[in-house]
Amino acid sequence: MIVALLLVPMMSISFTSQVAWGAKKKKPLPEFSTVAAAVKRHFETVPDFEPGDLIAEADVGPVFDQLQLMGWRIADRKAIEGLLPNESNYVTRQLRSKQGVKFMRKISSDPDGYERLYQLASLPNGNRLARDLIHGKGGHEMIDYMTTSKGGKNLTKMLAKTPHGKQIGKRTERIYTVDQLIARLKASYAAEKKARAEAENDK
Repeated sequence: MIVALLLVPMMSISFTSQVAWGAKKKKPLPEFSTVAAAVKRHFETVPDFEPGDLIAEADVGPVFDQLQLMGWRIADRKAIEGLLPNESNYVTRQLRSKQGVKFMRKISSDPDGYERLYQLASLPNGNRLARDLIHGKGGHEMIDYMTTSKGGKNLTKMLAKTPHGKQIGKRTERIYTVDQLIARLKASYAAEKKARAEAENDK
């Protein structure tokens, strides 16, 4: 009986200790400069990847998993992934062909170059148009023209007035490059930081 009475408090202390040890303290939010560096570092490890290259939805999964290990589980991860081109998209697959990579790197510096190409592909017979631009001689010049010249901008406005061209020329929140991904993550980071501060103040 005496032994039993002695064991009860000891078991209680042991259980309490296990609960305390088992509780995982939430990792502090990494600095955003660390987040941005991690994103860039990931893509630097991708074979034959250059700054300005197109990124797709499947490419960012490993990045987000890494950020979670660093202490930031991105609350709107699915929404961000939905802003990237899908890897099965026709234009995405064309840009990842041998000729497509050459074309991609010629339009990557054009303002809204990727946006305009994907918008053109949304027109009737748009996939054929995209293929002709990507694989045809001098096809990148059309994207240059549409995004950098006055005449090209007028052409964009004309296409926007066609029955199927309402989205042509509209700037969207779509993400096509690493820099655009980092800019979008910055907004999510600010929201996460605010939420954590409010939770801390409520304690």
